[in-house]
Order: sequence, then structure tokens, then C-alpha cells
Amino acid sequence: MFDLGLKLSELRKNKNWTQKRMSALLGISEASISKYESNIAAPSVDTLRAYAVLFGVSLDELLGNQSKGCLSLQGLTDSQIAVVTQLALMFRNAGLRDHRQSDDRYSVMGRIAMELYKLGDKDK
Repeated sequence: MFDLGLKLSELRKNKNWTQKRMSALLGISEASISKYESNIAAPSVDTLRAYAVLFGVSLDELLGNQSKGCLSLQGLTDSQIAVVTQLALMFRNAGLRDHRQSDDRYSVMGRIAMELYKLGDKDK
């Protein structure tokens, strides 16, 4: 059975933060932090979101859902998102072998190379 309080406590302790520090970071009382970690009270959805952002985890991960499908696309351009989406689809369909798929791979590799080239130009 999943223990939210334990998860919240582990995340905090992994950062070597005290409950007082968490209180200041989240803008809630130390007593609330203690209640959440002891499973005496449940944090609001907004507080859970704040925890997720603070620790760089998804809400799914925070709530014990072992989803492997979470990938942040924040900060990517539309063309970069399209490349990532195509790659995900290719990996998902890796078991489907046909002649068209090898053409798709070359197309995606070309698009990846183009995005990397664009990134390299920004560094100059």
C-alpha cells in the first residue's frame, strides 16, 4: 500500500531539508508539513502541485503511480516536440517490422540532426 506521508518525508530528507525549511518553501505551517508526513492530514491538490514542482517530480510519481510515460516537453519548440513524439511512436511500435518503418527512422534521424544543428548554431 502506498504511503504519501512517507513519500513526502523521503523527498524532503533526500534534500536534507527540515520541516521548517519546507514550511518556508511551500508557504504553509510546519504543523501542516508534519501532519502530511504523518498521514494525519492530506495536502490539497495545490499543495501537491507545489511539492511536485519543488522536487521536480510528476504528480503521478508523487502519488505513487509508477507511470513510465512522463516526459516534460516544457521549453521545447514545436518542431522539437514533433521529433520527440515521432521517436516515442517509433519505440512504441518497434515490434512492428515493415519496410516503411526504416524510411520513418531515416526521416526522424534527419529531423533530429536538424534540431541538433540548430542548437549548435545557438551556441556560436
